[in-house]
Amino acid sequence: MSRIEKALEKATRLRDKTSSGAVSETLAVREDTLDVTKVSSYIITLTDPTSPISEEYRKLKSMVVRLTKQVGFKNTIMVTSTLSKEGKSITAINLAITLSQEYDYTVLLIDADLRDPSLHRYLNLTPEAGLTDCLVDGLDISRALLKPGIGKLSFLPSGKKVKNPVELLASQRMKELIDEIKHRYS
Repeated sequence: MSRIEKALEKATRLRDKTSSGAVSETLAVREDTLDVTKVSSYIITLTDPTSPISEEYRKLKSMVVRLTKQVGFKNTIMVTSTLSKEGKSITAINLAITLSQEYDYTVLLIDADLRDPSLHRYLNLTPEAGLTDCLVDGLDISRALLKPGIGKLSFLPSGKKVKNPVELLASQRMKELIDEIKHRYS
């Protein structure tokens, strides 16, 4: 069991204990067995780990790891840009995979593209819930997480479609969720 899963279970037990006076049943992260032959060929770090492109992702991982050793690192990395189709999703997922295959790192990959989520398609996963369900409906994050069976990677899909994705991502609830995630995975 990974550190993320243990932290999620502990946080759930503590929250349930304080709200109801008793410890409830532990919530497990849904595990999906990932069939590497069915993932997108863009997930090169899985489909062709010895390729030169995979090596470039490992170099990027090394640079990121070096940055995490600096004082003041906040334990969060965001991959973003202003235009669509620039490779954010591909970069984020390949970087997350290479980081999660390291012995010392547990990785939570969040698909925060609420307009056109794609990470679940690249991994050939069918999520039942995700980020928007946590934000709008108050679903506990542990109920939305998927464990695709890649190193120590957990995945939070985007969730159901919403009318106001920008407002939702800028909301106080999103800030609270990010703080909760940072606390759980520190």
